[in-house]
Amino acid sequence: MTFFETPEFWIAFAFVLVVLVAARPLMRALNAWGEKKAQAIQNQIEEAQKLADQAKKLKEQYEAAYARRSAERQKLMREAETEIRFLETEILDQSSDRVQRKNQEVEMRLKMIAEHGRQDVKQRMLSRVIRKTEQLLTEQLGHQSKNENQDDLVENTCRALDSFESALNKRSF
Repeated sequence: MTFFETPEFWIAFAFVLVVLVAARPLMRALNAWGEKKAQAIQNQIEEAQKLADQAKKLKEQYEAAYARRSAERQKLMREAETEIRFLETEILDQSSDRVQRKNQEVEMRLKMIAEHGRQDVKQRMLSRVIRKTEQLLTEQLGHQSKNENQDDLVENTCRALDSFESALNKRSF
């Protein structure tokens, strides 16, 4: 028996033939499935890369917006601090002006009160001097006769009162 006549040969030959005939479509199917799977993975990788790029862009946008808002907030804070300092200065100036005006008013009122007091004291002193002079004149005239030196006494008394009044006007209290 020859090699071609043995059943093992034909079984091996059929097996190889079936494997060769079936392997080609099977390999094509496996290659297509592998390529499809690789393409799906590649698509997922590209999609993940796009999402990562979008996330990076969004992060940069948020960081830029945050930086802008932070700069705006700092600018507003500086402006507010400047405005507060200005208002403080203005209020202090106004308060200082008010205090000066009030002090001037108080000084004027004190001067008026002092002057009124001086006038009142002068008036009272003059009234007392006049009463005392009248009293002394009455006593003097009562002791002297009506014809004796009455004119001289009145004249001397008037001069004394005039000098007393001028001394009061020169003197400040």
